[in-house]
Formats: sequence, structure tokens, C-alpha cells
Amino acid sequence: MLRDANDLGYPVAQSAIAADTGSIDFFLSPKAESSNSLNANFRKGSEKITVPVTTIDRYISLGAPVPTIMKIDVETLEPEVLAGSRKTVANHKPIITCELLPRADSRDGIGELMAWLQYYGYRFYQITETGPFGEYSASEVIGALDSHLRDWILSPEPLSKAYYDSLSLWREAMNTSDVDTNLFIEPGDPVFEDLQKHW
Repeated sequence: MLRDANDLGYPVAQSAIAADTGSIDFFLSPKAESSNSLNANFRKGSEKITVPVTTIDRYISLGAPVPTIMKIDVETLEPEVLAGSRKTVANHKPIITCELLPRADSRDGIGELMAWLQYYGYRFYQITETGPFGEYSASEVIGALDSHLRDWILSPEPLSKAYYDSLSLWREAMNTSDVDTNLFIEPGDPVFEDLQKHW
């Protein structure tokens, strides 16, 4: 829907992403689709369906474009997605924006993967309301996990002044967007009413 409404033309793959390939249970949150997860314990009351699952490395090996940016927000299983991306990350070093939750199931996995990323030259920045963002070492990431500041940039290069200038322009544009200028679903539509009720 968003792709077509904005004439973006990118392909959509209907698959879960994790550390292995095959099929997996996908848990549908009763709260909102943004809380769906492969983690059975993430949201109480979830129903499950079985879906195909692959890895980033496998997807790239089958001919998908190599990513320059990866956005990972999979409700506590971010380490599994990163684990299935090792070859892609080592060979192509995409910038990664990633949610890291304090209650992630695999805290040891997070520490191990951060150390591995640091070996390949990655730097770790916790995203805050204003920049520049604080930079952390791999060993400091777990201690800095925060339920309010959950999003991180994992970057193979230091974040530059040009990056922060672009971020400032993006935030300015976002601040001019409101419910009157950024609606795909009209008030009165049952979907809109459902979203209002849950959020």
C-alpha cells in the first residue's frame, strides 16, 4: 500500500527474516501489527500462523540487491536477524538501524554480535532526540540498553557532520507533518477507528 501510493516500485518479499531458513511460527499481536513477532512471549494473547523464513545472506545469494542500509525492528529477535546477515555485513558493510530492547531474549547474543560488528569496524550510536549521538563500544551497548531509547545506528564509519545536517533537515520536515497532512486512512474508516482504539 505505501509502496504503491508513493510510486516507489521496490519489490516486497513475503517472508520472515531470522538466523535460519525454512518455516517458522509468526505471532500476530492483538494490539497492533507493529507488535507482531517471531517471539511467542513478546505480546500476550497473540495468535500464530506459519510463514516462510530466510536469512539476509540467503536472500542476497538468490539475487536480491545488496543493501546499503538495513532497518531491523523485530521485537526482541534482532540478534537472530543480524546472525543471519553475517556474510552480507562482513562483505558489504551496510549501515544498520536497529531496535535493541532491554528485555531481549538473547542478551548474550547481542553482546557477541556487537563484538563481531566492532571487529569489522562498526561503531554504535544510541539515537536520541538531539545529536550528535553518543558513541558506545561493543562492550558498553548492553549496559546502555534503555526502554525509552531503543533505536541504534550501527555504522561502519563515524557519523559525519553531513549526516547530522541531513538528520536536522529530516526532523524539520517530520515536525511539519501532522494528522491533517499525513493521512492515508480517513477518519470514519473502520481501520482508522480500530487504530485509534488500540493506540
